Amino acid sequence: AWIPLVWLVIELGLEGKRRYLLVAGVIWAIQWLAGSPQLAYYSVGAGLVYYLGRAIQTRQVRRTAPVMALAVVLSFGLAAVQIWPTAELTGFSERAGGVSFEFASSFGYELQSLWTFLCPYANGDPGTASYQIQGLFWEDYAYIGLLPLIAGLVGGLWLARKSGLVRLLLLIAGAAFVVGLGDNTPIFRLAYSWIPGMDLFRYPQRLQAVLTLCLALTAALSLTRFQNWLAQTAAWRTWSSRVSLPFLSGMTLLGIGMLSLVVADLYFYHSRQHAIVDAETWYDPPQTAQRIRQQDAGLYRVFSFGAVTRFRETYSEAGGWEADLQPYVAQREFLQPNLNILYDIPAADGYLNLTPAHLTQVWGNEKGPGFVELLVYSTGDRLLARQGFGRLLSLYNVRYLITYLPFQDDGFELLGGYGSDAYLYENKTVLPRAIVVPDYKLVSDTAAALEAMVAPDFDPEREVVLLPEEGRDAIAPGAGSTLSDPTSFAADVEVTQYVPLRVVLQAETNQPGFLVLIDLYYPGWEATEDVDPVPI
Repeated sequence: AWIPLVWLVIELGLEGKRRYLLVAGVIWAIQWLAGSPQLAYYSVGAGLVYYLGRAIQTRQVRRTAPVMALAVVLSFGLAAVQIWPTAELTGFSERAGGVSFEFASSFGYELQSLWTFLCPYANGDPGTASYQIQGLFWEDYAYIGLLPLIAGLVGGLWLARKSGLVRLLLLIAGAAFVVGLGDNTPIFRLAYSWIPGMDLFRYPQRLQAVLTLCLALTAALSLTRFQNWLAQTAAWRTWSSRVSLPFLSGMTLLGIGMLSLVVADLYFYHSRQHAIVDAETWYDPPQTAQRIRQQDAGLYRVFSFGAVTRFRETYSEAGGWEADLQPYVAQREFLQPNLNILYDIPAADGYLNLTPAHLTQVWGNEKGPGFVELLVYSTGDRLLARQGFGRLLSLYNVRYLITYLPFQDDGFELLGGYGSDAYLYENKTVLPRAIVVPDYKLVSDTAAALEAMVAPDFDPEREVVLLPEEGRDAIAPGAGSTLSDPTSFAADVEVTQYVPLRVVLQAETNQPGFLVLIDLYYPGWEATEDVDPVPI
């Protein structure tokens, strides 16, 4: 929504008030701070293309380029508090070094979706679960109303003969559309390979935000030109003199009429994309959350097995959101996606997007299952666990398990069934958030670490699995080296402070060992024993 304002201040800056160009940097900073890097990236890219085209047309490149460059620097400087850690996290995530071309081009814009510019539901309505295109309706949706579409295309082509601005807008619109096609055109591969940053995102059809803006602007220019032409005709002057009202000319009435037509058009279609559910029902905490909060105190986690699958099934069961919304209310019992946050219940899984790669490898995300889910299988109407599933959950401090089918495992106790087939279990062998172990096992990579942690001979209370790391002088080479006598080892750990950015532990042991904090490791963690730095 900020992109039009960026282009406006660029126009003002090129009209002679160069300081307005710096405002573009402030707006870009606001977009970066909003936390949607892809849209901010498109905004900066499209804004610079628009600036360059307009600066060339007005012959002001040399005069304004330094100020525009300063605006870009200003945007990154003001938003550095958001951009810097996001860039750091990207390098630590599955998107490090860029994503594959297949991932970046996934769900590209299908040509069949062009019909939705005329009728949004030409390919089906997601509100009734009848959308037929492979992909997401709200990613393909670009309906701007029939009047702006016709005025933007027909009027834009008509004005392009005389207006350099209109030619630029049509050029940007065409480029945004072609690149947004994804793997349906070879142009996207060129953009993916040569334009910095294009290899970090998927859903290229989000460039339609730029396309629709260009169409709306050309429509506005065309309709304005049409109004000016109409005002010069004798017939209009005669009609206007008879119909004019106080403070409202006939031309103003025409403008209000066209605007009202567009608003009514968009409201008719857009209002159907908002499901309405009783607020009291929706805000009432799920029964699983109530049970967990009543029973528990201290640090723990919850894991919802199959929550992503159930979330997708709910959409089919409800038939979209134009019918019965009760399945969505029942789905809340799984506390996903990320619903657990509202009730201060920590979760091991969730809607994981830009997250460290090793976290996704264990728990999976909305794009695919993780290692943990592969350790459970279904037999008819129940779930059974493979070797190491319960131990792995215990090691990750998962005290509560929510499943969509009855779960059978000796280490888990059923607390109740809630909603639409949501079963809540308590893990009786869960480990506390921090432990001390006497021994370790050194493995080659994360895959080997996971296999070691589910092996029959692994005891998470006696040893820790470590990965080789350059500069780790505290660990001697080899696997299974004993640092103390395991049979007589004893330790006690108390978490005395647990707040964002700081954890304080009080540990007592009779022999040397490894203090294990069952939290996600992230670059920047620092550890001290008393006040002295120690390696992690």
